Amino acid sequence: MKSNSTSFKTLKKITIIFLLTLVMASCYVIRVIYQPKTVEPNSTFDVTLVVEMQDGQTVNEPDKLARIGILIPDGWTVQEPITAYKVAKEGTTGTNDEGTIRYSQAQVDGIEALDEGAYAAPEGYHWWGGVSDANMNFAELDSAYLTATIVTDDKVGDFQLRYVIGDGDSKIIGDNGDGGFYDITVSNTPTGVKKDQIGKVKLYPNPVKDQLSVELSDFSADATIQILNSVGATVMKSQSVSQINQFDLSALTNGMYFVVVESNGNKKCEKILLQK
Repeated sequence: MKSNSTSFKTLKKITIIFLLTLVMASCYVIRVIYQPKTVEPNSTFDVTLVVEMQDGQTVNEPDKLARIGILIPDGWTVQEPITAYKVAKEGTTGTNDEGTIRYSQAQVDGIEALDEGAYAAPEGYHWWGGVSDANMNFAELDSAYLTATIVTDDKVGDFQLRYVIGDGDSKIIGDNGDGGFYDITVSNTPTGVKKDQIGKVKLYPNPVKDQLSVELSDFSADATIQILNSVGATVMKSQSVSQINQFDLSALTNGMYFVVVESNGNKKCEKILLQK
């Protein structure tokens, strides 16, 4: 990846001002991106994007296509479909909605600014572009959640991924943090270090009204369970973990939350919807 470092530095300089200006003029903001920092070659990992409306902004047109662009190294791909879930503002007439996003070559070739100008893919990278199978209800949007599974190849090294979102108007909206680039390292497990993966995590009921059960099929003594809100703040944490763990969510407000299980440096993130 040394050959790409210069092009990325140049690309960042070009895009930072452009993206910040674009975000200020847009309706949507990517508030949080959950992406692991280290993965293994020939593996898969999940990335979750939390999208919210800009303060004071609303969507008056309910039916829109959901769009996403993901910049990944050549040889990597994105599993289909990407799941997208929209949560309506509490106390409004808006409705929750769920959809799926699939790869679209037209999305890569035709969506405004994707793979052109400031969004041009550096050498060794390409854009994966997707669009929802059908229109989603974006009216009275409080937050939206998109989860993508990315597949690596056998290359090891340091890489930078990028995520952009759009809607039915084909407008790209950049990230609200560091220009949309997220560092990730692909590395083989060091010799002599035990590779402990987290087993299946089962959440029920989901949606949940008050009492949530988190069932773990496999875990170690150092395992922790955290519940995060939509902006990534920890609202609950348990360091005394068993096979079935109970959480009382009755004091929390309605919305989407994330259950993060961590064990021996591995993390698994699952979504729940609190709907009283």
